[in-house]
Amino acid sequence: MATTRKETPIPALRVSQLDAAELDNEVISLVKSQLMQLFKYHQTNTLVKYGPEVDALLKILIWKFSIVTHDCTIGQQILNLKYASDLAQGSGPWLGTRQKLLYALILIGCPWLKERSGDILQMLNLSRWKQKVQQILHWTETGLKVAALFNFLVFLRKGVYRALVERILGIRAMFPNQQGVRQVLHYPCKCKFLVYHYKMVCSNTL
Repeated sequence: MATTRKETPIPALRVSQLDAAELDNEVISLVKSQLMQLFKYHQTNTLVKYGPEVDALLKILIWKFSIVTHDCTIGQQILNLKYASDLAQGSGPWLGTRQKLLYALILIGCPWLKERSGDILQMLNLSRWKQKVQQILHWTETGLKVAALFNFLVFLRKGVYRALVERILGIRAMFPNQQGVRQVLHYPCKCKFLVYHYKMVCSNTL
């Protein structure tokens, strides 16, 4: 009697992970540029005044339709990658709900809080702590940059946890199956086509 063999995730190539990150940055840049074009002739400085909120909203939308829906970023989806969890998950090897929420909190919530820390302190009548808070944020940011550098050096050696957030959450980029490894050989043309198509969709929508 024939049995169905369940394919297991395969560790992603270093170059694929780096290219996926580059594509993610490209997508965000494309969306921002299209938004700037939308408000190009607007007389108010809305985007400047609410820049952190606009940036966070764009990232939330991208997170919703990538990480939440497909367990991968847009760049990873183009390269046939997905995030797999190192933690035991009852629903399979991919991301759990808690990891998805923490992913958004770290990469979207924390930068927004940093940008708006002064306004929040002023709103809470804690302006006297502004300098101290800014100093703490500065040292924290410096420490995270050093940690990210060491993490990247380890990534170059071992090929896992490209970003510090991946190591913190225990998630790593994987090929869902062997077919994904073979398809990555043809990704350059596919990437250019999909990014161009995404740009055209944004232009037509806005």
